[in-house]
Amino acid sequence: MAKLSDSEPEAEGPAPRHSVPGDREGVGATGPIALAAGGLGALARKLVRVWIYRRDVRLLLGKDLGSGRLRCGRRCLDGGRLFTRASDLRQFSGLPPGRTKSLKRWSRERVAVAAMVANGRIVGMHALVCGSYYEPELGWRFDLGPGEWLEFAGWVAPEWRGRCVACELLNVSWDYMRERGATRVYTCVEENNLASLKLMFHTGHREVGQMLVVRRVLGWRLTRRVAYSGERRPGLNRWIARDRPAATLGGD
Repeated sequence: MAKLSDSEPEAEGPAPRHSVPGDREGVGATGPIALAAGGLGALARKLVRVWIYRRDVRLLLGKDLGSGRLRCGRRCLDGGRLFTRASDLRQFSGLPPGRTKSLKRWSRERVAVAAMVANGRIVGMHALVCGSYYEPELGWRFDLGPGEWLEFAGWVAPEWRGRCVACELLNVSWDYMRERGATRVYTCVEENNLASLKLMFHTGHREVGQMLVVRRVLGWRLTRRVAYSGERRPGLNRWIARDRPAATLGGD
């Protein structure tokens, strides 16, 4: 039997079963009352995380734009389109929750949107912008230099994931950026969003040693930029190099 600690006696035999008044066999700490208490505890933790305090970390990733296009390990779907007026996407169905409200603001701020449309329905999209742009979700203004662009708000419909939709959208976006003199692109990815991080690493994006730490407390948001050395996700880079062939940047 494993010893708990030097200050605690070692337990002998099964732990005593605690009960409540009127308890019957099988109903008590392991019965409905315990389940209800566990459910209330989970609800309380969720309320704290969502409404009282939440901390998100977004890693800033960057990539130098070459002259080639992505070649994924499987056949990419055609149909990616670039909309210079984000509000034009309202003619299609399938917009994810929250994005409809963003379209009007993006149109006003000249944010372009790359989207994949299938049978009149949007199945994937992300936004791109240059210059100075304030992202209200993060509470942060990105001041981009000459030749620099920002990709953000990426999304692919669940039933279309794994079908190279994101790969096609990146190709469409990069072609559009290069025509306007882009040499480098940045994106901001939530640190625990492994699927998005793997995609970005596969397509040549790398950590640039900066992250945004977003804290939300009782409806108030505080965002600060933090510099760091090394890599926050070195294991992901090794996993990709060892087990999964990355998308390659082929010639034109």
